Amino acid sequence: MIWYNKFYEVQKHLAITRHIYNNMIHTVSAAAWTRLTPTQQAIFREESASAGELMRKLIADQEDDQIKKIEAAGMAVTRPDLAPFRAMMGPAYERIAAYAGADNVKKFREMADQGRTG
Repeated sequence: MIWYNKFYEVQKHLAITRHIYNNMIHTVSAAAWTRLTPTQQAIFREESASAGELMRKLIADQEDDQIKKIEAAGMAVTRPDLAPFRAMMGPAYERIAAYAGADNVKKFREMADQGRTG
């Protein structure tokens, strides 16, 4: 995002915190979905999953190169220790669990830990 939108031209500092994941999802209206056969629905689900896996791989493969490019363009890149930030999330997780359910928060955190690369 930073490289392709040329944020490095106006932004001088970047802290890589990995606090957000910008994803894109495939959506289809309920009316269109019900017109698909079960086989077509299965294909849609499988191909969406495959596309997601490929996109995550492509982004990961390009990230180091793009970071080198934005550093070469003059942006200062830091990688702060994330443990203190993660440690402060307890109260937020409790508030989320109050309306989303503790099991859902646990599952989300397990998924985040599993997908964490930094």
